[in-house]
Amino acid sequence: MSGDSYHYGDVVNVHGGHHHVGIQHHAAPAAPAPLPEEQRRAVEELVRLLERHRDEVAAEDQEELDGALPVIASGDRPVAERRRALRRVAGIAATTAALGTPVVELVNGILTLLGPA
Repeated sequence: MSGDSYHYGDVVNVHGGHHHVGIQHHAAPAAPAPLPEEQRRAVEELVRLLERHRDEVAAEDQEELDGALPVIASGDRPVAERRRALRRVAGIAATTAALGTPVVELVNGILTLLGPA
């Protein structure tokens, strides 16, 4: 068995040179997990409704919505994080006349689809 080599993981051999800064791994990130069909449709409807009434929302609230929507639409985000984003959207919608009831109903539907907290 003498002389057998077993290598696990990265093996790097550097001979001479200078300014060696490490290993670069060029691996693409995994594709985001798709949402279940029913959740996807509900989220798409929520996005359409928010886009239709975007001008009726205060600028600082538009920024909050812009930050919350990618979280809501991502199947990779933890459910707790998605729930918080949905509640932020519902809170903003509740203060905007045209958005209030329809958005809150959609958010409640999506929260139900996410399952118990």
